Amino acid sequence: MYKILKFSWEDRHKHYWVSDLHTNHDPNWPVPIWKSRGYSSADECREHQLEEINSRVSEDSILWNLGDNFLNSTDDQVIEWYSKIKCKNVYYLFGNHESVLYRLYKNMVKESFGIDQEIYPFNGKLLPNIHFLGNHQEILIGKKQIIMNHFPLRIWHKDSRSSWMLSGHSHLMDIGRRPESPIQKGLDCGWDYKKSVWSFSEIEDVMSTKSVKILDHDRDH
Repeated sequence: MYKILKFSWEDRHKHYWVSDLHTNHDPNWPVPIWKSRGYSSADECREHQLEEINSRVSEDSILWNLGDNFLNSTDDQVIEWYSKIKCKNVYYLFGNHESVLYRLYKNMVKESFGIDQEIYPFNGKLLPNIHFLGNHQEILIGKKQIIMNHFPLRIWHKDSRSSWMLSGHSHLMDIGRRPESPIQKGLDCGWDYKKSVWSFSEIEDVMSTKSVKILDHDRDH
């Protein structure tokens, strides 16, 4: 069972979110992801991601990464990329394209504990600034409840009490998770929308324009 992590309201501006970076993703597609995002190459996309994240997220910030960080990457490329990220507190949730990071995670767990199992939260030597959390996490920042998953949930904990559901995966194809959608307090935090991270204040502004839509049968708990 995962643990709800608690953070102070006073430190809310230290928190940032991102998802679906797809760093180094350069498949033989008619329109690669980097091209659809307006970059001239996968290299340009990768370098801009590093520059943009480091320009906004400081060493003592908390960066919530909601999955699908890398594709078409070697272990060394992943380790090198994260060595250039200034933030020392990256909390990572696995998405559905995680072959490299998941392998590195499993190898670090086996090296640390001598077992072939999943352990969360986990922090290993090869990627010292990443705290692996598994697939789902709920947090409290002050009294604000935030539910996080790579996949967008339609029903989530405390949705009747204005909790937030932050996700990725859809690359803006899920209309209800776009910032301009007025229904449900959910947001796609992927790189596609503004090619940057989301701050707490930015998400708070977006959620202030969205209404609560209760789909759960249990509205009081």
